[in-house]
Amino acid sequence: MGSSNLSCFSELQIPQYPDLARQARISGISTVSFIVDQHENRSKISVKAAHKILEDAATESMQKSILSKDCIHTEIKIQFISELAEPAKQIDTSKVLFRSPDTFVIRSQYFPVNGNGVQD
Repeated sequence: MGSSNLSCFSELQIPQYPDLARQARISGISTVSFIVDQHENRSKISVKAAHKILEDAATESMQKSILSKDCIHTEIKIQFISELAEPAKQIDTSKVLFRSPDTFVIRSQYFPVNGNGVQD
């Protein structure tokens, strides 16, 4: 294996919490894993989530993320935890919970929205 998960990205895109998921108050964990092949492409891609909406958001973020050039033959595994924040928090946040040699975990908190598409 090559570099750590974090160093394999020159730019890591955090999944955007889909409006539909926010309105439906859907939260959960999305796990993305893939291997960087000899041509710096992603192969053996696997995306799993509790809900298809979160799975799609995680897939899109990985497609937009930019890999660094020194991660050939590296398996990358990232977990995105998407959860709804308490309305009193006032802002959406994302932070790294922990990094290990084989998993990079990011927690994002988002505001729920009411039926009119407005934050509660």
